[in-house]
Amino acid sequence: MKPSDIVVDVKSAGYRNKLVFENLRIKIPSGKITALLGPNGSGKTTLLKMLFRRIKYSGKILIGFKELAEMSNREIARLISYMGEIALPDMMGLKVFEALLISRSSLYRGLIERQEDIREAEAVLRELGIEHLSERRLDELSSGELRKVVLGMALIKHPKYLLLDEPDSHLDMLSRIEISRIIKKYSGRTTIIIATHDPVFAVNTAEYFVLLRDGRVVDEGNLERIVGNKSIEKTFGVKLKYIYEDNRLVGIIPIYD
Repeated sequence: MKPSDIVVDVKSAGYRNKLVFENLRIKIPSGKITALLGPNGSGKTTLLKMLFRRIKYSGKILIGFKELAEMSNREIARLISYMGEIALPDMMGLKVFEALLISRSSLYRGLIERQEDIREAEAVLRELGIEHLSERRLDELSSGELRKVVLGMALIKHPKYLLLDEPDSHLDMLSRIEISRIIKKYSGRTTIIIATHDPVFAVNTAEYFVLLRDGRVVDEGNLERIVGNKSIEKTFGVKLKYIYEDNRLVGIIPIYD
């Protein structure tokens, strides 16, 4: 185990009227992109919310050898950024640049605009290729544009751990590819965990995989392992065809029969 790995050893977790996990044990490697892959209702979002301490659990979650339950809210805010479903009713009237500055201000007390924050916002806009959106309001953006902005709102805090809940959902093909490219640029710089139900997006983006179905782990490991074990097929209950070029997996096609 590396000092920055995440280790989940949870006896139970869920909501008031629904138990989602029992005896959940996984390890998420540091500095890589891990995909939580599974069908709807498999527990992906619940797991992300547990890692951001938004859902109570019984057991242990160690982040860099430190128990998550013992961290302060401020420590978690500095360490972890969470990008959930796009539901920002209180911010939709803001301009993109303003939204980035407000996200940055969560790192410290107060909402005083600093030159450092302005430089960070400008840097995020450049890196994501959305400088042209700087003065646009969030409610004027397309789904793909808004996804990039919300991703920027998470990245501007330079988190050690970045949690992305379905960053590919409701996007066209080109926007999914662009989001995947952006995420991969940060591999090695931060530990990234993405939840998705799309195997194509997952295998083209992630380096490590945790496959979930009905609140249990079907398999976990690198791409070679999950493909060799036919774990994606077991997780989704489908047949798949794998496409290779130069011994590299470049595509997955579901077989309709």
